[in-house]
Amino acid sequence: MEAQAFFSVPHELPVVVIFTGLDEFVRIELQKISDSESDVPQADEEETEEEDPEEQAMSRAMERFGTQYKHKLMIMQYPPKEVVALSEPHKSDPKDSRFSGLVAATLECLRVIGEVPKDDPRRRVETLFIAAQMADVRPKRHLSLS
Repeated sequence: MEAQAFFSVPHELPVVVIFTGLDEFVRIELQKISDSESDVPQADEEETEEEDPEEQAMSRAMERFGTQYKHKLMIMQYPPKEVVALSEPHKSDPKDSRFSGLVAATLECLRVIGEVPKDDPRRRVETLFIAAQMADVRPKRHLSLS
């Protein structure tokens, strides 16, 4: 379904948009930085300390993501509750979760504010999401078939 059509109707549950193309934006910005550095003669290292190229590329990529995607989604008739950009999700591990922003945004979207009946679907989804985040999903060797 096209984004414009999808966001032209209201939805019962909040929608979180996940942008997975941030790595490509970072790669493009790193290439631009590299190209611009090779075009400029090297100055004395003592002059000014520049921002790390990777940090600069990430900053530029986030700015591009904001103008090209997030802004356009947020001005739709029924915009998503959140728009989250992921970077290098394949490198995520428990000590450095690349999904923490997504989890926080999702929980905030699902958070029920005020008095809501226990049988309200929003409360059930929030409870399910919280339970899923607390679940221990490590493989259980004693439960597996050998």
